Amino acid sequence: MAVLESFSQFYAWSWIATIAVLLLPLLVLFLRDARTPKPPLNAAVDMRFRRSLLARMLDSLGIDRRVYVQGTGEPALAKQLDQCDGCARRAACMQDLAYGQPQLETCVNVDAITRYLGSRK
Repeated sequence: MAVLESFSQFYAWSWIATIAVLLLPLLVLFLRDARTPKPPLNAAVDMRFRRSLLARMLDSLGIDRRVYVQGTGEPALAKQLDQCDGCARRAACMQDLAYGQPQLETCVNVDAITRYLGSRK
């Protein structure tokens, strides 16, 4: 390393070193959290989801349930299940899914599903 010629060079390098030392732990924490697996679903939400029309809708659209759940998160999934349970088109949805013709545009969760489909691209 070349000898520092002036105090200003020393001052600049000391700031660069200080910032690097302060950012290194943040980088380590970020990488650790990025590799931490997401916790499994609450058992009650998981059971509701498995038996729901939402799960059948995802299956008929060719969406992997596990990937959808991981990308959505438990609170959002519980909200979607509540919306699905209170849907006025529930009987028609059952019939559409039974015939293998899902009507995504009339689904109460259309926004969440299309957002997920858009994020996959």
